[in-house]
Amino acid sequence: MALIIAVRRHPWTRKTVPWFFALILGVAVVAAGCKKAAPPPPLPVANDVHVSLQKLNDVLSTNTDSAVQESMAKIAAGLRYGYDYEAVMVELDKLNQSPAVTDPQKKIVNEVIEQIKAVINQPKPAQ
Repeated sequence: MALIIAVRRHPWTRKTVPWFFALILGVAVVAAGCKKAAPPPPLPVANDVHVSLQKLNDVLSTNTDSAVQESMAKIAAGLRYGYDYEAVMVELDKLNQSPAVTDPQKKIVNEVIEQIKAVINQPKPAQ
């Protein structure tokens, strides 16, 4: 006589397992979405001097003059790639003399000019 053992399954297993996995997935999604917002990027540092390029970008982003936007792109590229300070100073002087730039915007441009001058006047690191 063969002993047949029937494995009894719990009656609600088929219904419970998908809900259990859905609950786990929901908790994971909520946990992933509850991160704090990333802090703003730090100011660009050139030879230990902070250049407030983001502040300049924020102020001049509302200016629709194409020459101003072109100068901003050249300034950002000059600071980002190779630190071409002389070209950056030329573009900042163009912005400072542009009639399309308002007086509050020129104040920020002058702040950035002073920061770039501080970078240029620093002694070069020994190689």
